[in-house]
Formats: sequence, structure tokens, C-alpha cells
Amino acid sequence: MPVTINGDGSITGLSVGGLGSGVVNTATLADGAATGAKLSAGSVLQVITSATTSVVTWSSGWTDTGLTANITPQFANSKIIMTVYAQTHIYGTYDHGIGYKFLRGSTAIMTTDTNKWQYFYDGSNEYQERGGSVLSFEDTSHNSTSALTYKLQFNSYRSDNNNAVRFCSDSSRASMQLMEVKV
Repeated sequence: MPVTINGDGSITGLSVGGLGSGVVNTATLADGAATGAKLSAGSVLQVITSATTSVVTWSSGWTDTGLTANITPQFANSKIIMTVYAQTHIYGTYDHGIGYKFLRGSTAIMTTDTNKWQYFYDGSNEYQERGGSVLSFEDTSHNSTSALTYKLQFNSYRSDNNNAVRFCSDSSRASMQLMEVKV
């Protein structure tokens, strides 16, 4: 069948694979024409962001930070990279610190060592530490193309009852980013 370019701009008679080698390349594709299946390993497939400005003061045990995000992976074997930035305020006497836990649904997929990701010791003096926390973790075992919910919790380590921890201190902005990367 001959190839015909019609007056309306449509083409008839062209079969799949009918163009010669090198006729179609990245530069000739329309924006968004390449889907996840055609992208190379290491390509970022999607980015989801969650943010909060709500201050959360620790009272006991693992406490939700307010950072929660949902993502539906395109591939069951892709990586989901979680990155969090938040201001924290830790204050009190003796040794004290803060720990973090990433959850996928209700499953803990990363917990910092003995609740002491940031840890401070100052003997018997009053001590305060304000600063940014940056956390990153790669989930390579989600094995799903269904919607997944990720969230961050924090916990306080303290040696007495006069210490406190605040997440998203001073009403700063805390954010969590989920990035799906093709394997």
C-alpha cells in the first residue's frame, strides 16, 4: 500500500516500524510522547510533595509529624526515594535527641538507630538545639503499582523528664518529597 499524506495532514498506508532507521529521534518526538515504559533506567517518573507548617510537640512514643503523601508507582520494581526537610527544636537538661521513622502504610521501612538520629549531651546544664533535619531513604521493596501512603514519625530520646522535642519548630515549613525512579 502506498503512503499518502492527505489534505487534512493525516497519513495513510504507513505501518508500525515503516519509517527508516534514524527518522524518528528524541528531538522529533512531541513533549510527553515517551511514556515510563520507554524511559531509561534512572529516569524520574513522578514527584509528589507534602508540606506542613504545623508545630508538633512530642509527648510520648512515635508521633506523627503531619507529613504524609500518596504515590501510585508506575512500576512494581521502581525505587521510591523519600526526602524530608524539617526544622526541629530540642531542649532540656542532660542528654537528649530525636529519632525518625519512615512508614509505608503501617509498615516501618526505616527507623533511625535507638531514637538518636540527632543526639546532644550537655551534662546537667540547660541545652537547646535548633536546626534543620534532612533525611533521605530509598524504598526498593514496595513491589506495587497500587496507591501507597508514606508518612514520617518522630520520637524523643531523653534521660530525664525535663526535655522536649518539637517538630516543625517555630512554624517553619517541613516538606516530604516522594520521587519514583525507574530501575
